[in-house]
Amino acid sequence: MPLVVVDRPIDNERIQVVHLDNELGGKMATRHLIDHNHRKIGCITGPLHNKSARDRYQGYVKALQEAGIPFEPQYVYEGDYRIDGGVNGARALLEQQVTAIFSCNDMMACGVYEVAHQLGLDIPGDLSIVGYDDIFCAIYCLPR
Repeated sequence: MPLVVVDRPIDNERIQVVHLDNELGGKMATRHLIDHNHRKIGCITGPLHNKSARDRYQGYVKALQEAGIPFEPQYVYEGDYRIDGGVNGARALLEQQVTAIFSCNDMMACGVYEVAHQLGLDIPGDLSIVGYDDIFCAIYCLPR
């Protein structure tokens, strides 16, 4: 039976695998924030034992390097790809006074939106947010 796996490493030559360029995606997301004049950009990663999370994080780091922005370890929070990870990450990063957050998936971005709403922050006036994935429920985060 033919089988195709998306974005998961499989060590079996009989199974076809389609890989996403998560590093490029992380770089593009961070570059978008840089292009909007942000220099204090936080990153909520996925669990770093996960290859896609590490690749998205590496894209974030490379975008900063290419723009000549110093990497600040306190601007990075290891999340869990869940809304609570975004809530906890946003609270930690906002204490560092970041002006933008790259969330390595949209579920955590929803958590960032929730914290911004609780704190009365204007998006994107006070805080810019970029998520990753474009999942269906992202349309409910306003502004989109």
